[in-house]
Amino acid sequence: MAQKKVSVRLVAEGGRQVKAEFQGVGDAGEASFRRIERQADVTGAVLRRLAGIVAGALSVRQIVAYADSWTDLRSRVDLATGSQERGAAVMERLAAMARRTYSGIEQTTESWLANATALRELGLSTRESLDFTEALNNAMVVSGAKGERAVSVQTALARAMALGQLSGDNLNTVIAQGGRVAQLLAADLGTTVTGLRQAGAEGRITGAVIQTALIGNLERLREEADGMPATIGDAFTLIGNAAMQLVGTWDQVFGASSLVATALIAVADNMERLAAIGIAFAGFMAGRWVA
Repeated sequence: MAQKKVSVRLVAEGGRQVKAEFQGVGDAGEASFRRIERQADVTGAVLRRLAGIVAGALSVRQIVAYADSWTDLRSRVDLATGSQERGAAVMERLAAMARRTYSGIEQTTESWLANATALRELGLSTRESLDFTEALNNAMVVSGAKGERAVSVQTALARAMALGQLSGDNLNTVIAQGGRVAQLLAADLGTTVTGLRQAGAEGRITGAVIQTALIGNLERLREEADGMPATIGDAFTLIGNAAMQLVGTWDQVFGASSLVATALIAVADNMERLAAIGIAFAGFMAGRWVA
């Protein structure tokens, strides 16, 4: 392959011009690097602040709490589904719907567990009971119900499903706090939200009506919830969900918390012996000081 040489000649009369041009390039480059350095400093500070937030959020105590909560939820879901394989699939679906609805994974799982038996007795499959939970989560998002308000509605509906009908205080909670849920129930019964009290007194808001009103509108509720803006609080909820799922999964794979728990139980079982040894040692040291 032929090689080409490129040579540059700086003649005397053009020397000063070339020198000025190179000086300009140097000044511009230095200014650019100073800007980049300042931006890097700002970016580094932001990243360090975020790292501090994450590190603070994932303290040892929090990691233990995540592992314990995940283990508890998984055990109960496995029991409700009848096997670890089905339990794993259900937890995956629950985690996905919690992510989509900006809801806590614990709250979402508790909601499914609270209704699983009643829905199964109504003849619904596991997939349909999960659809029920997702529809309820989406309805809470559309209603702007979060935290304790959402839990109160989910608890009221869970009680209603267990009793076979929605009435009394449970119905009052749904009407006052449920928002979109109350609207769907009213539409399904051909009445108004205010008219739900009469329908409840007549025993017409049955478990079948509740599950039809929610599952039958799942796609609509998904679309409505997707149009709701997310908040900073929602973002931190998702971070917490991801952290719990990550810690819980690692813990199940490696069994770290199980080993720690076994060691702590061994310490607790031998606490009296350790205390006796400590007292004897203290007496020995006191004797030496006196001597």
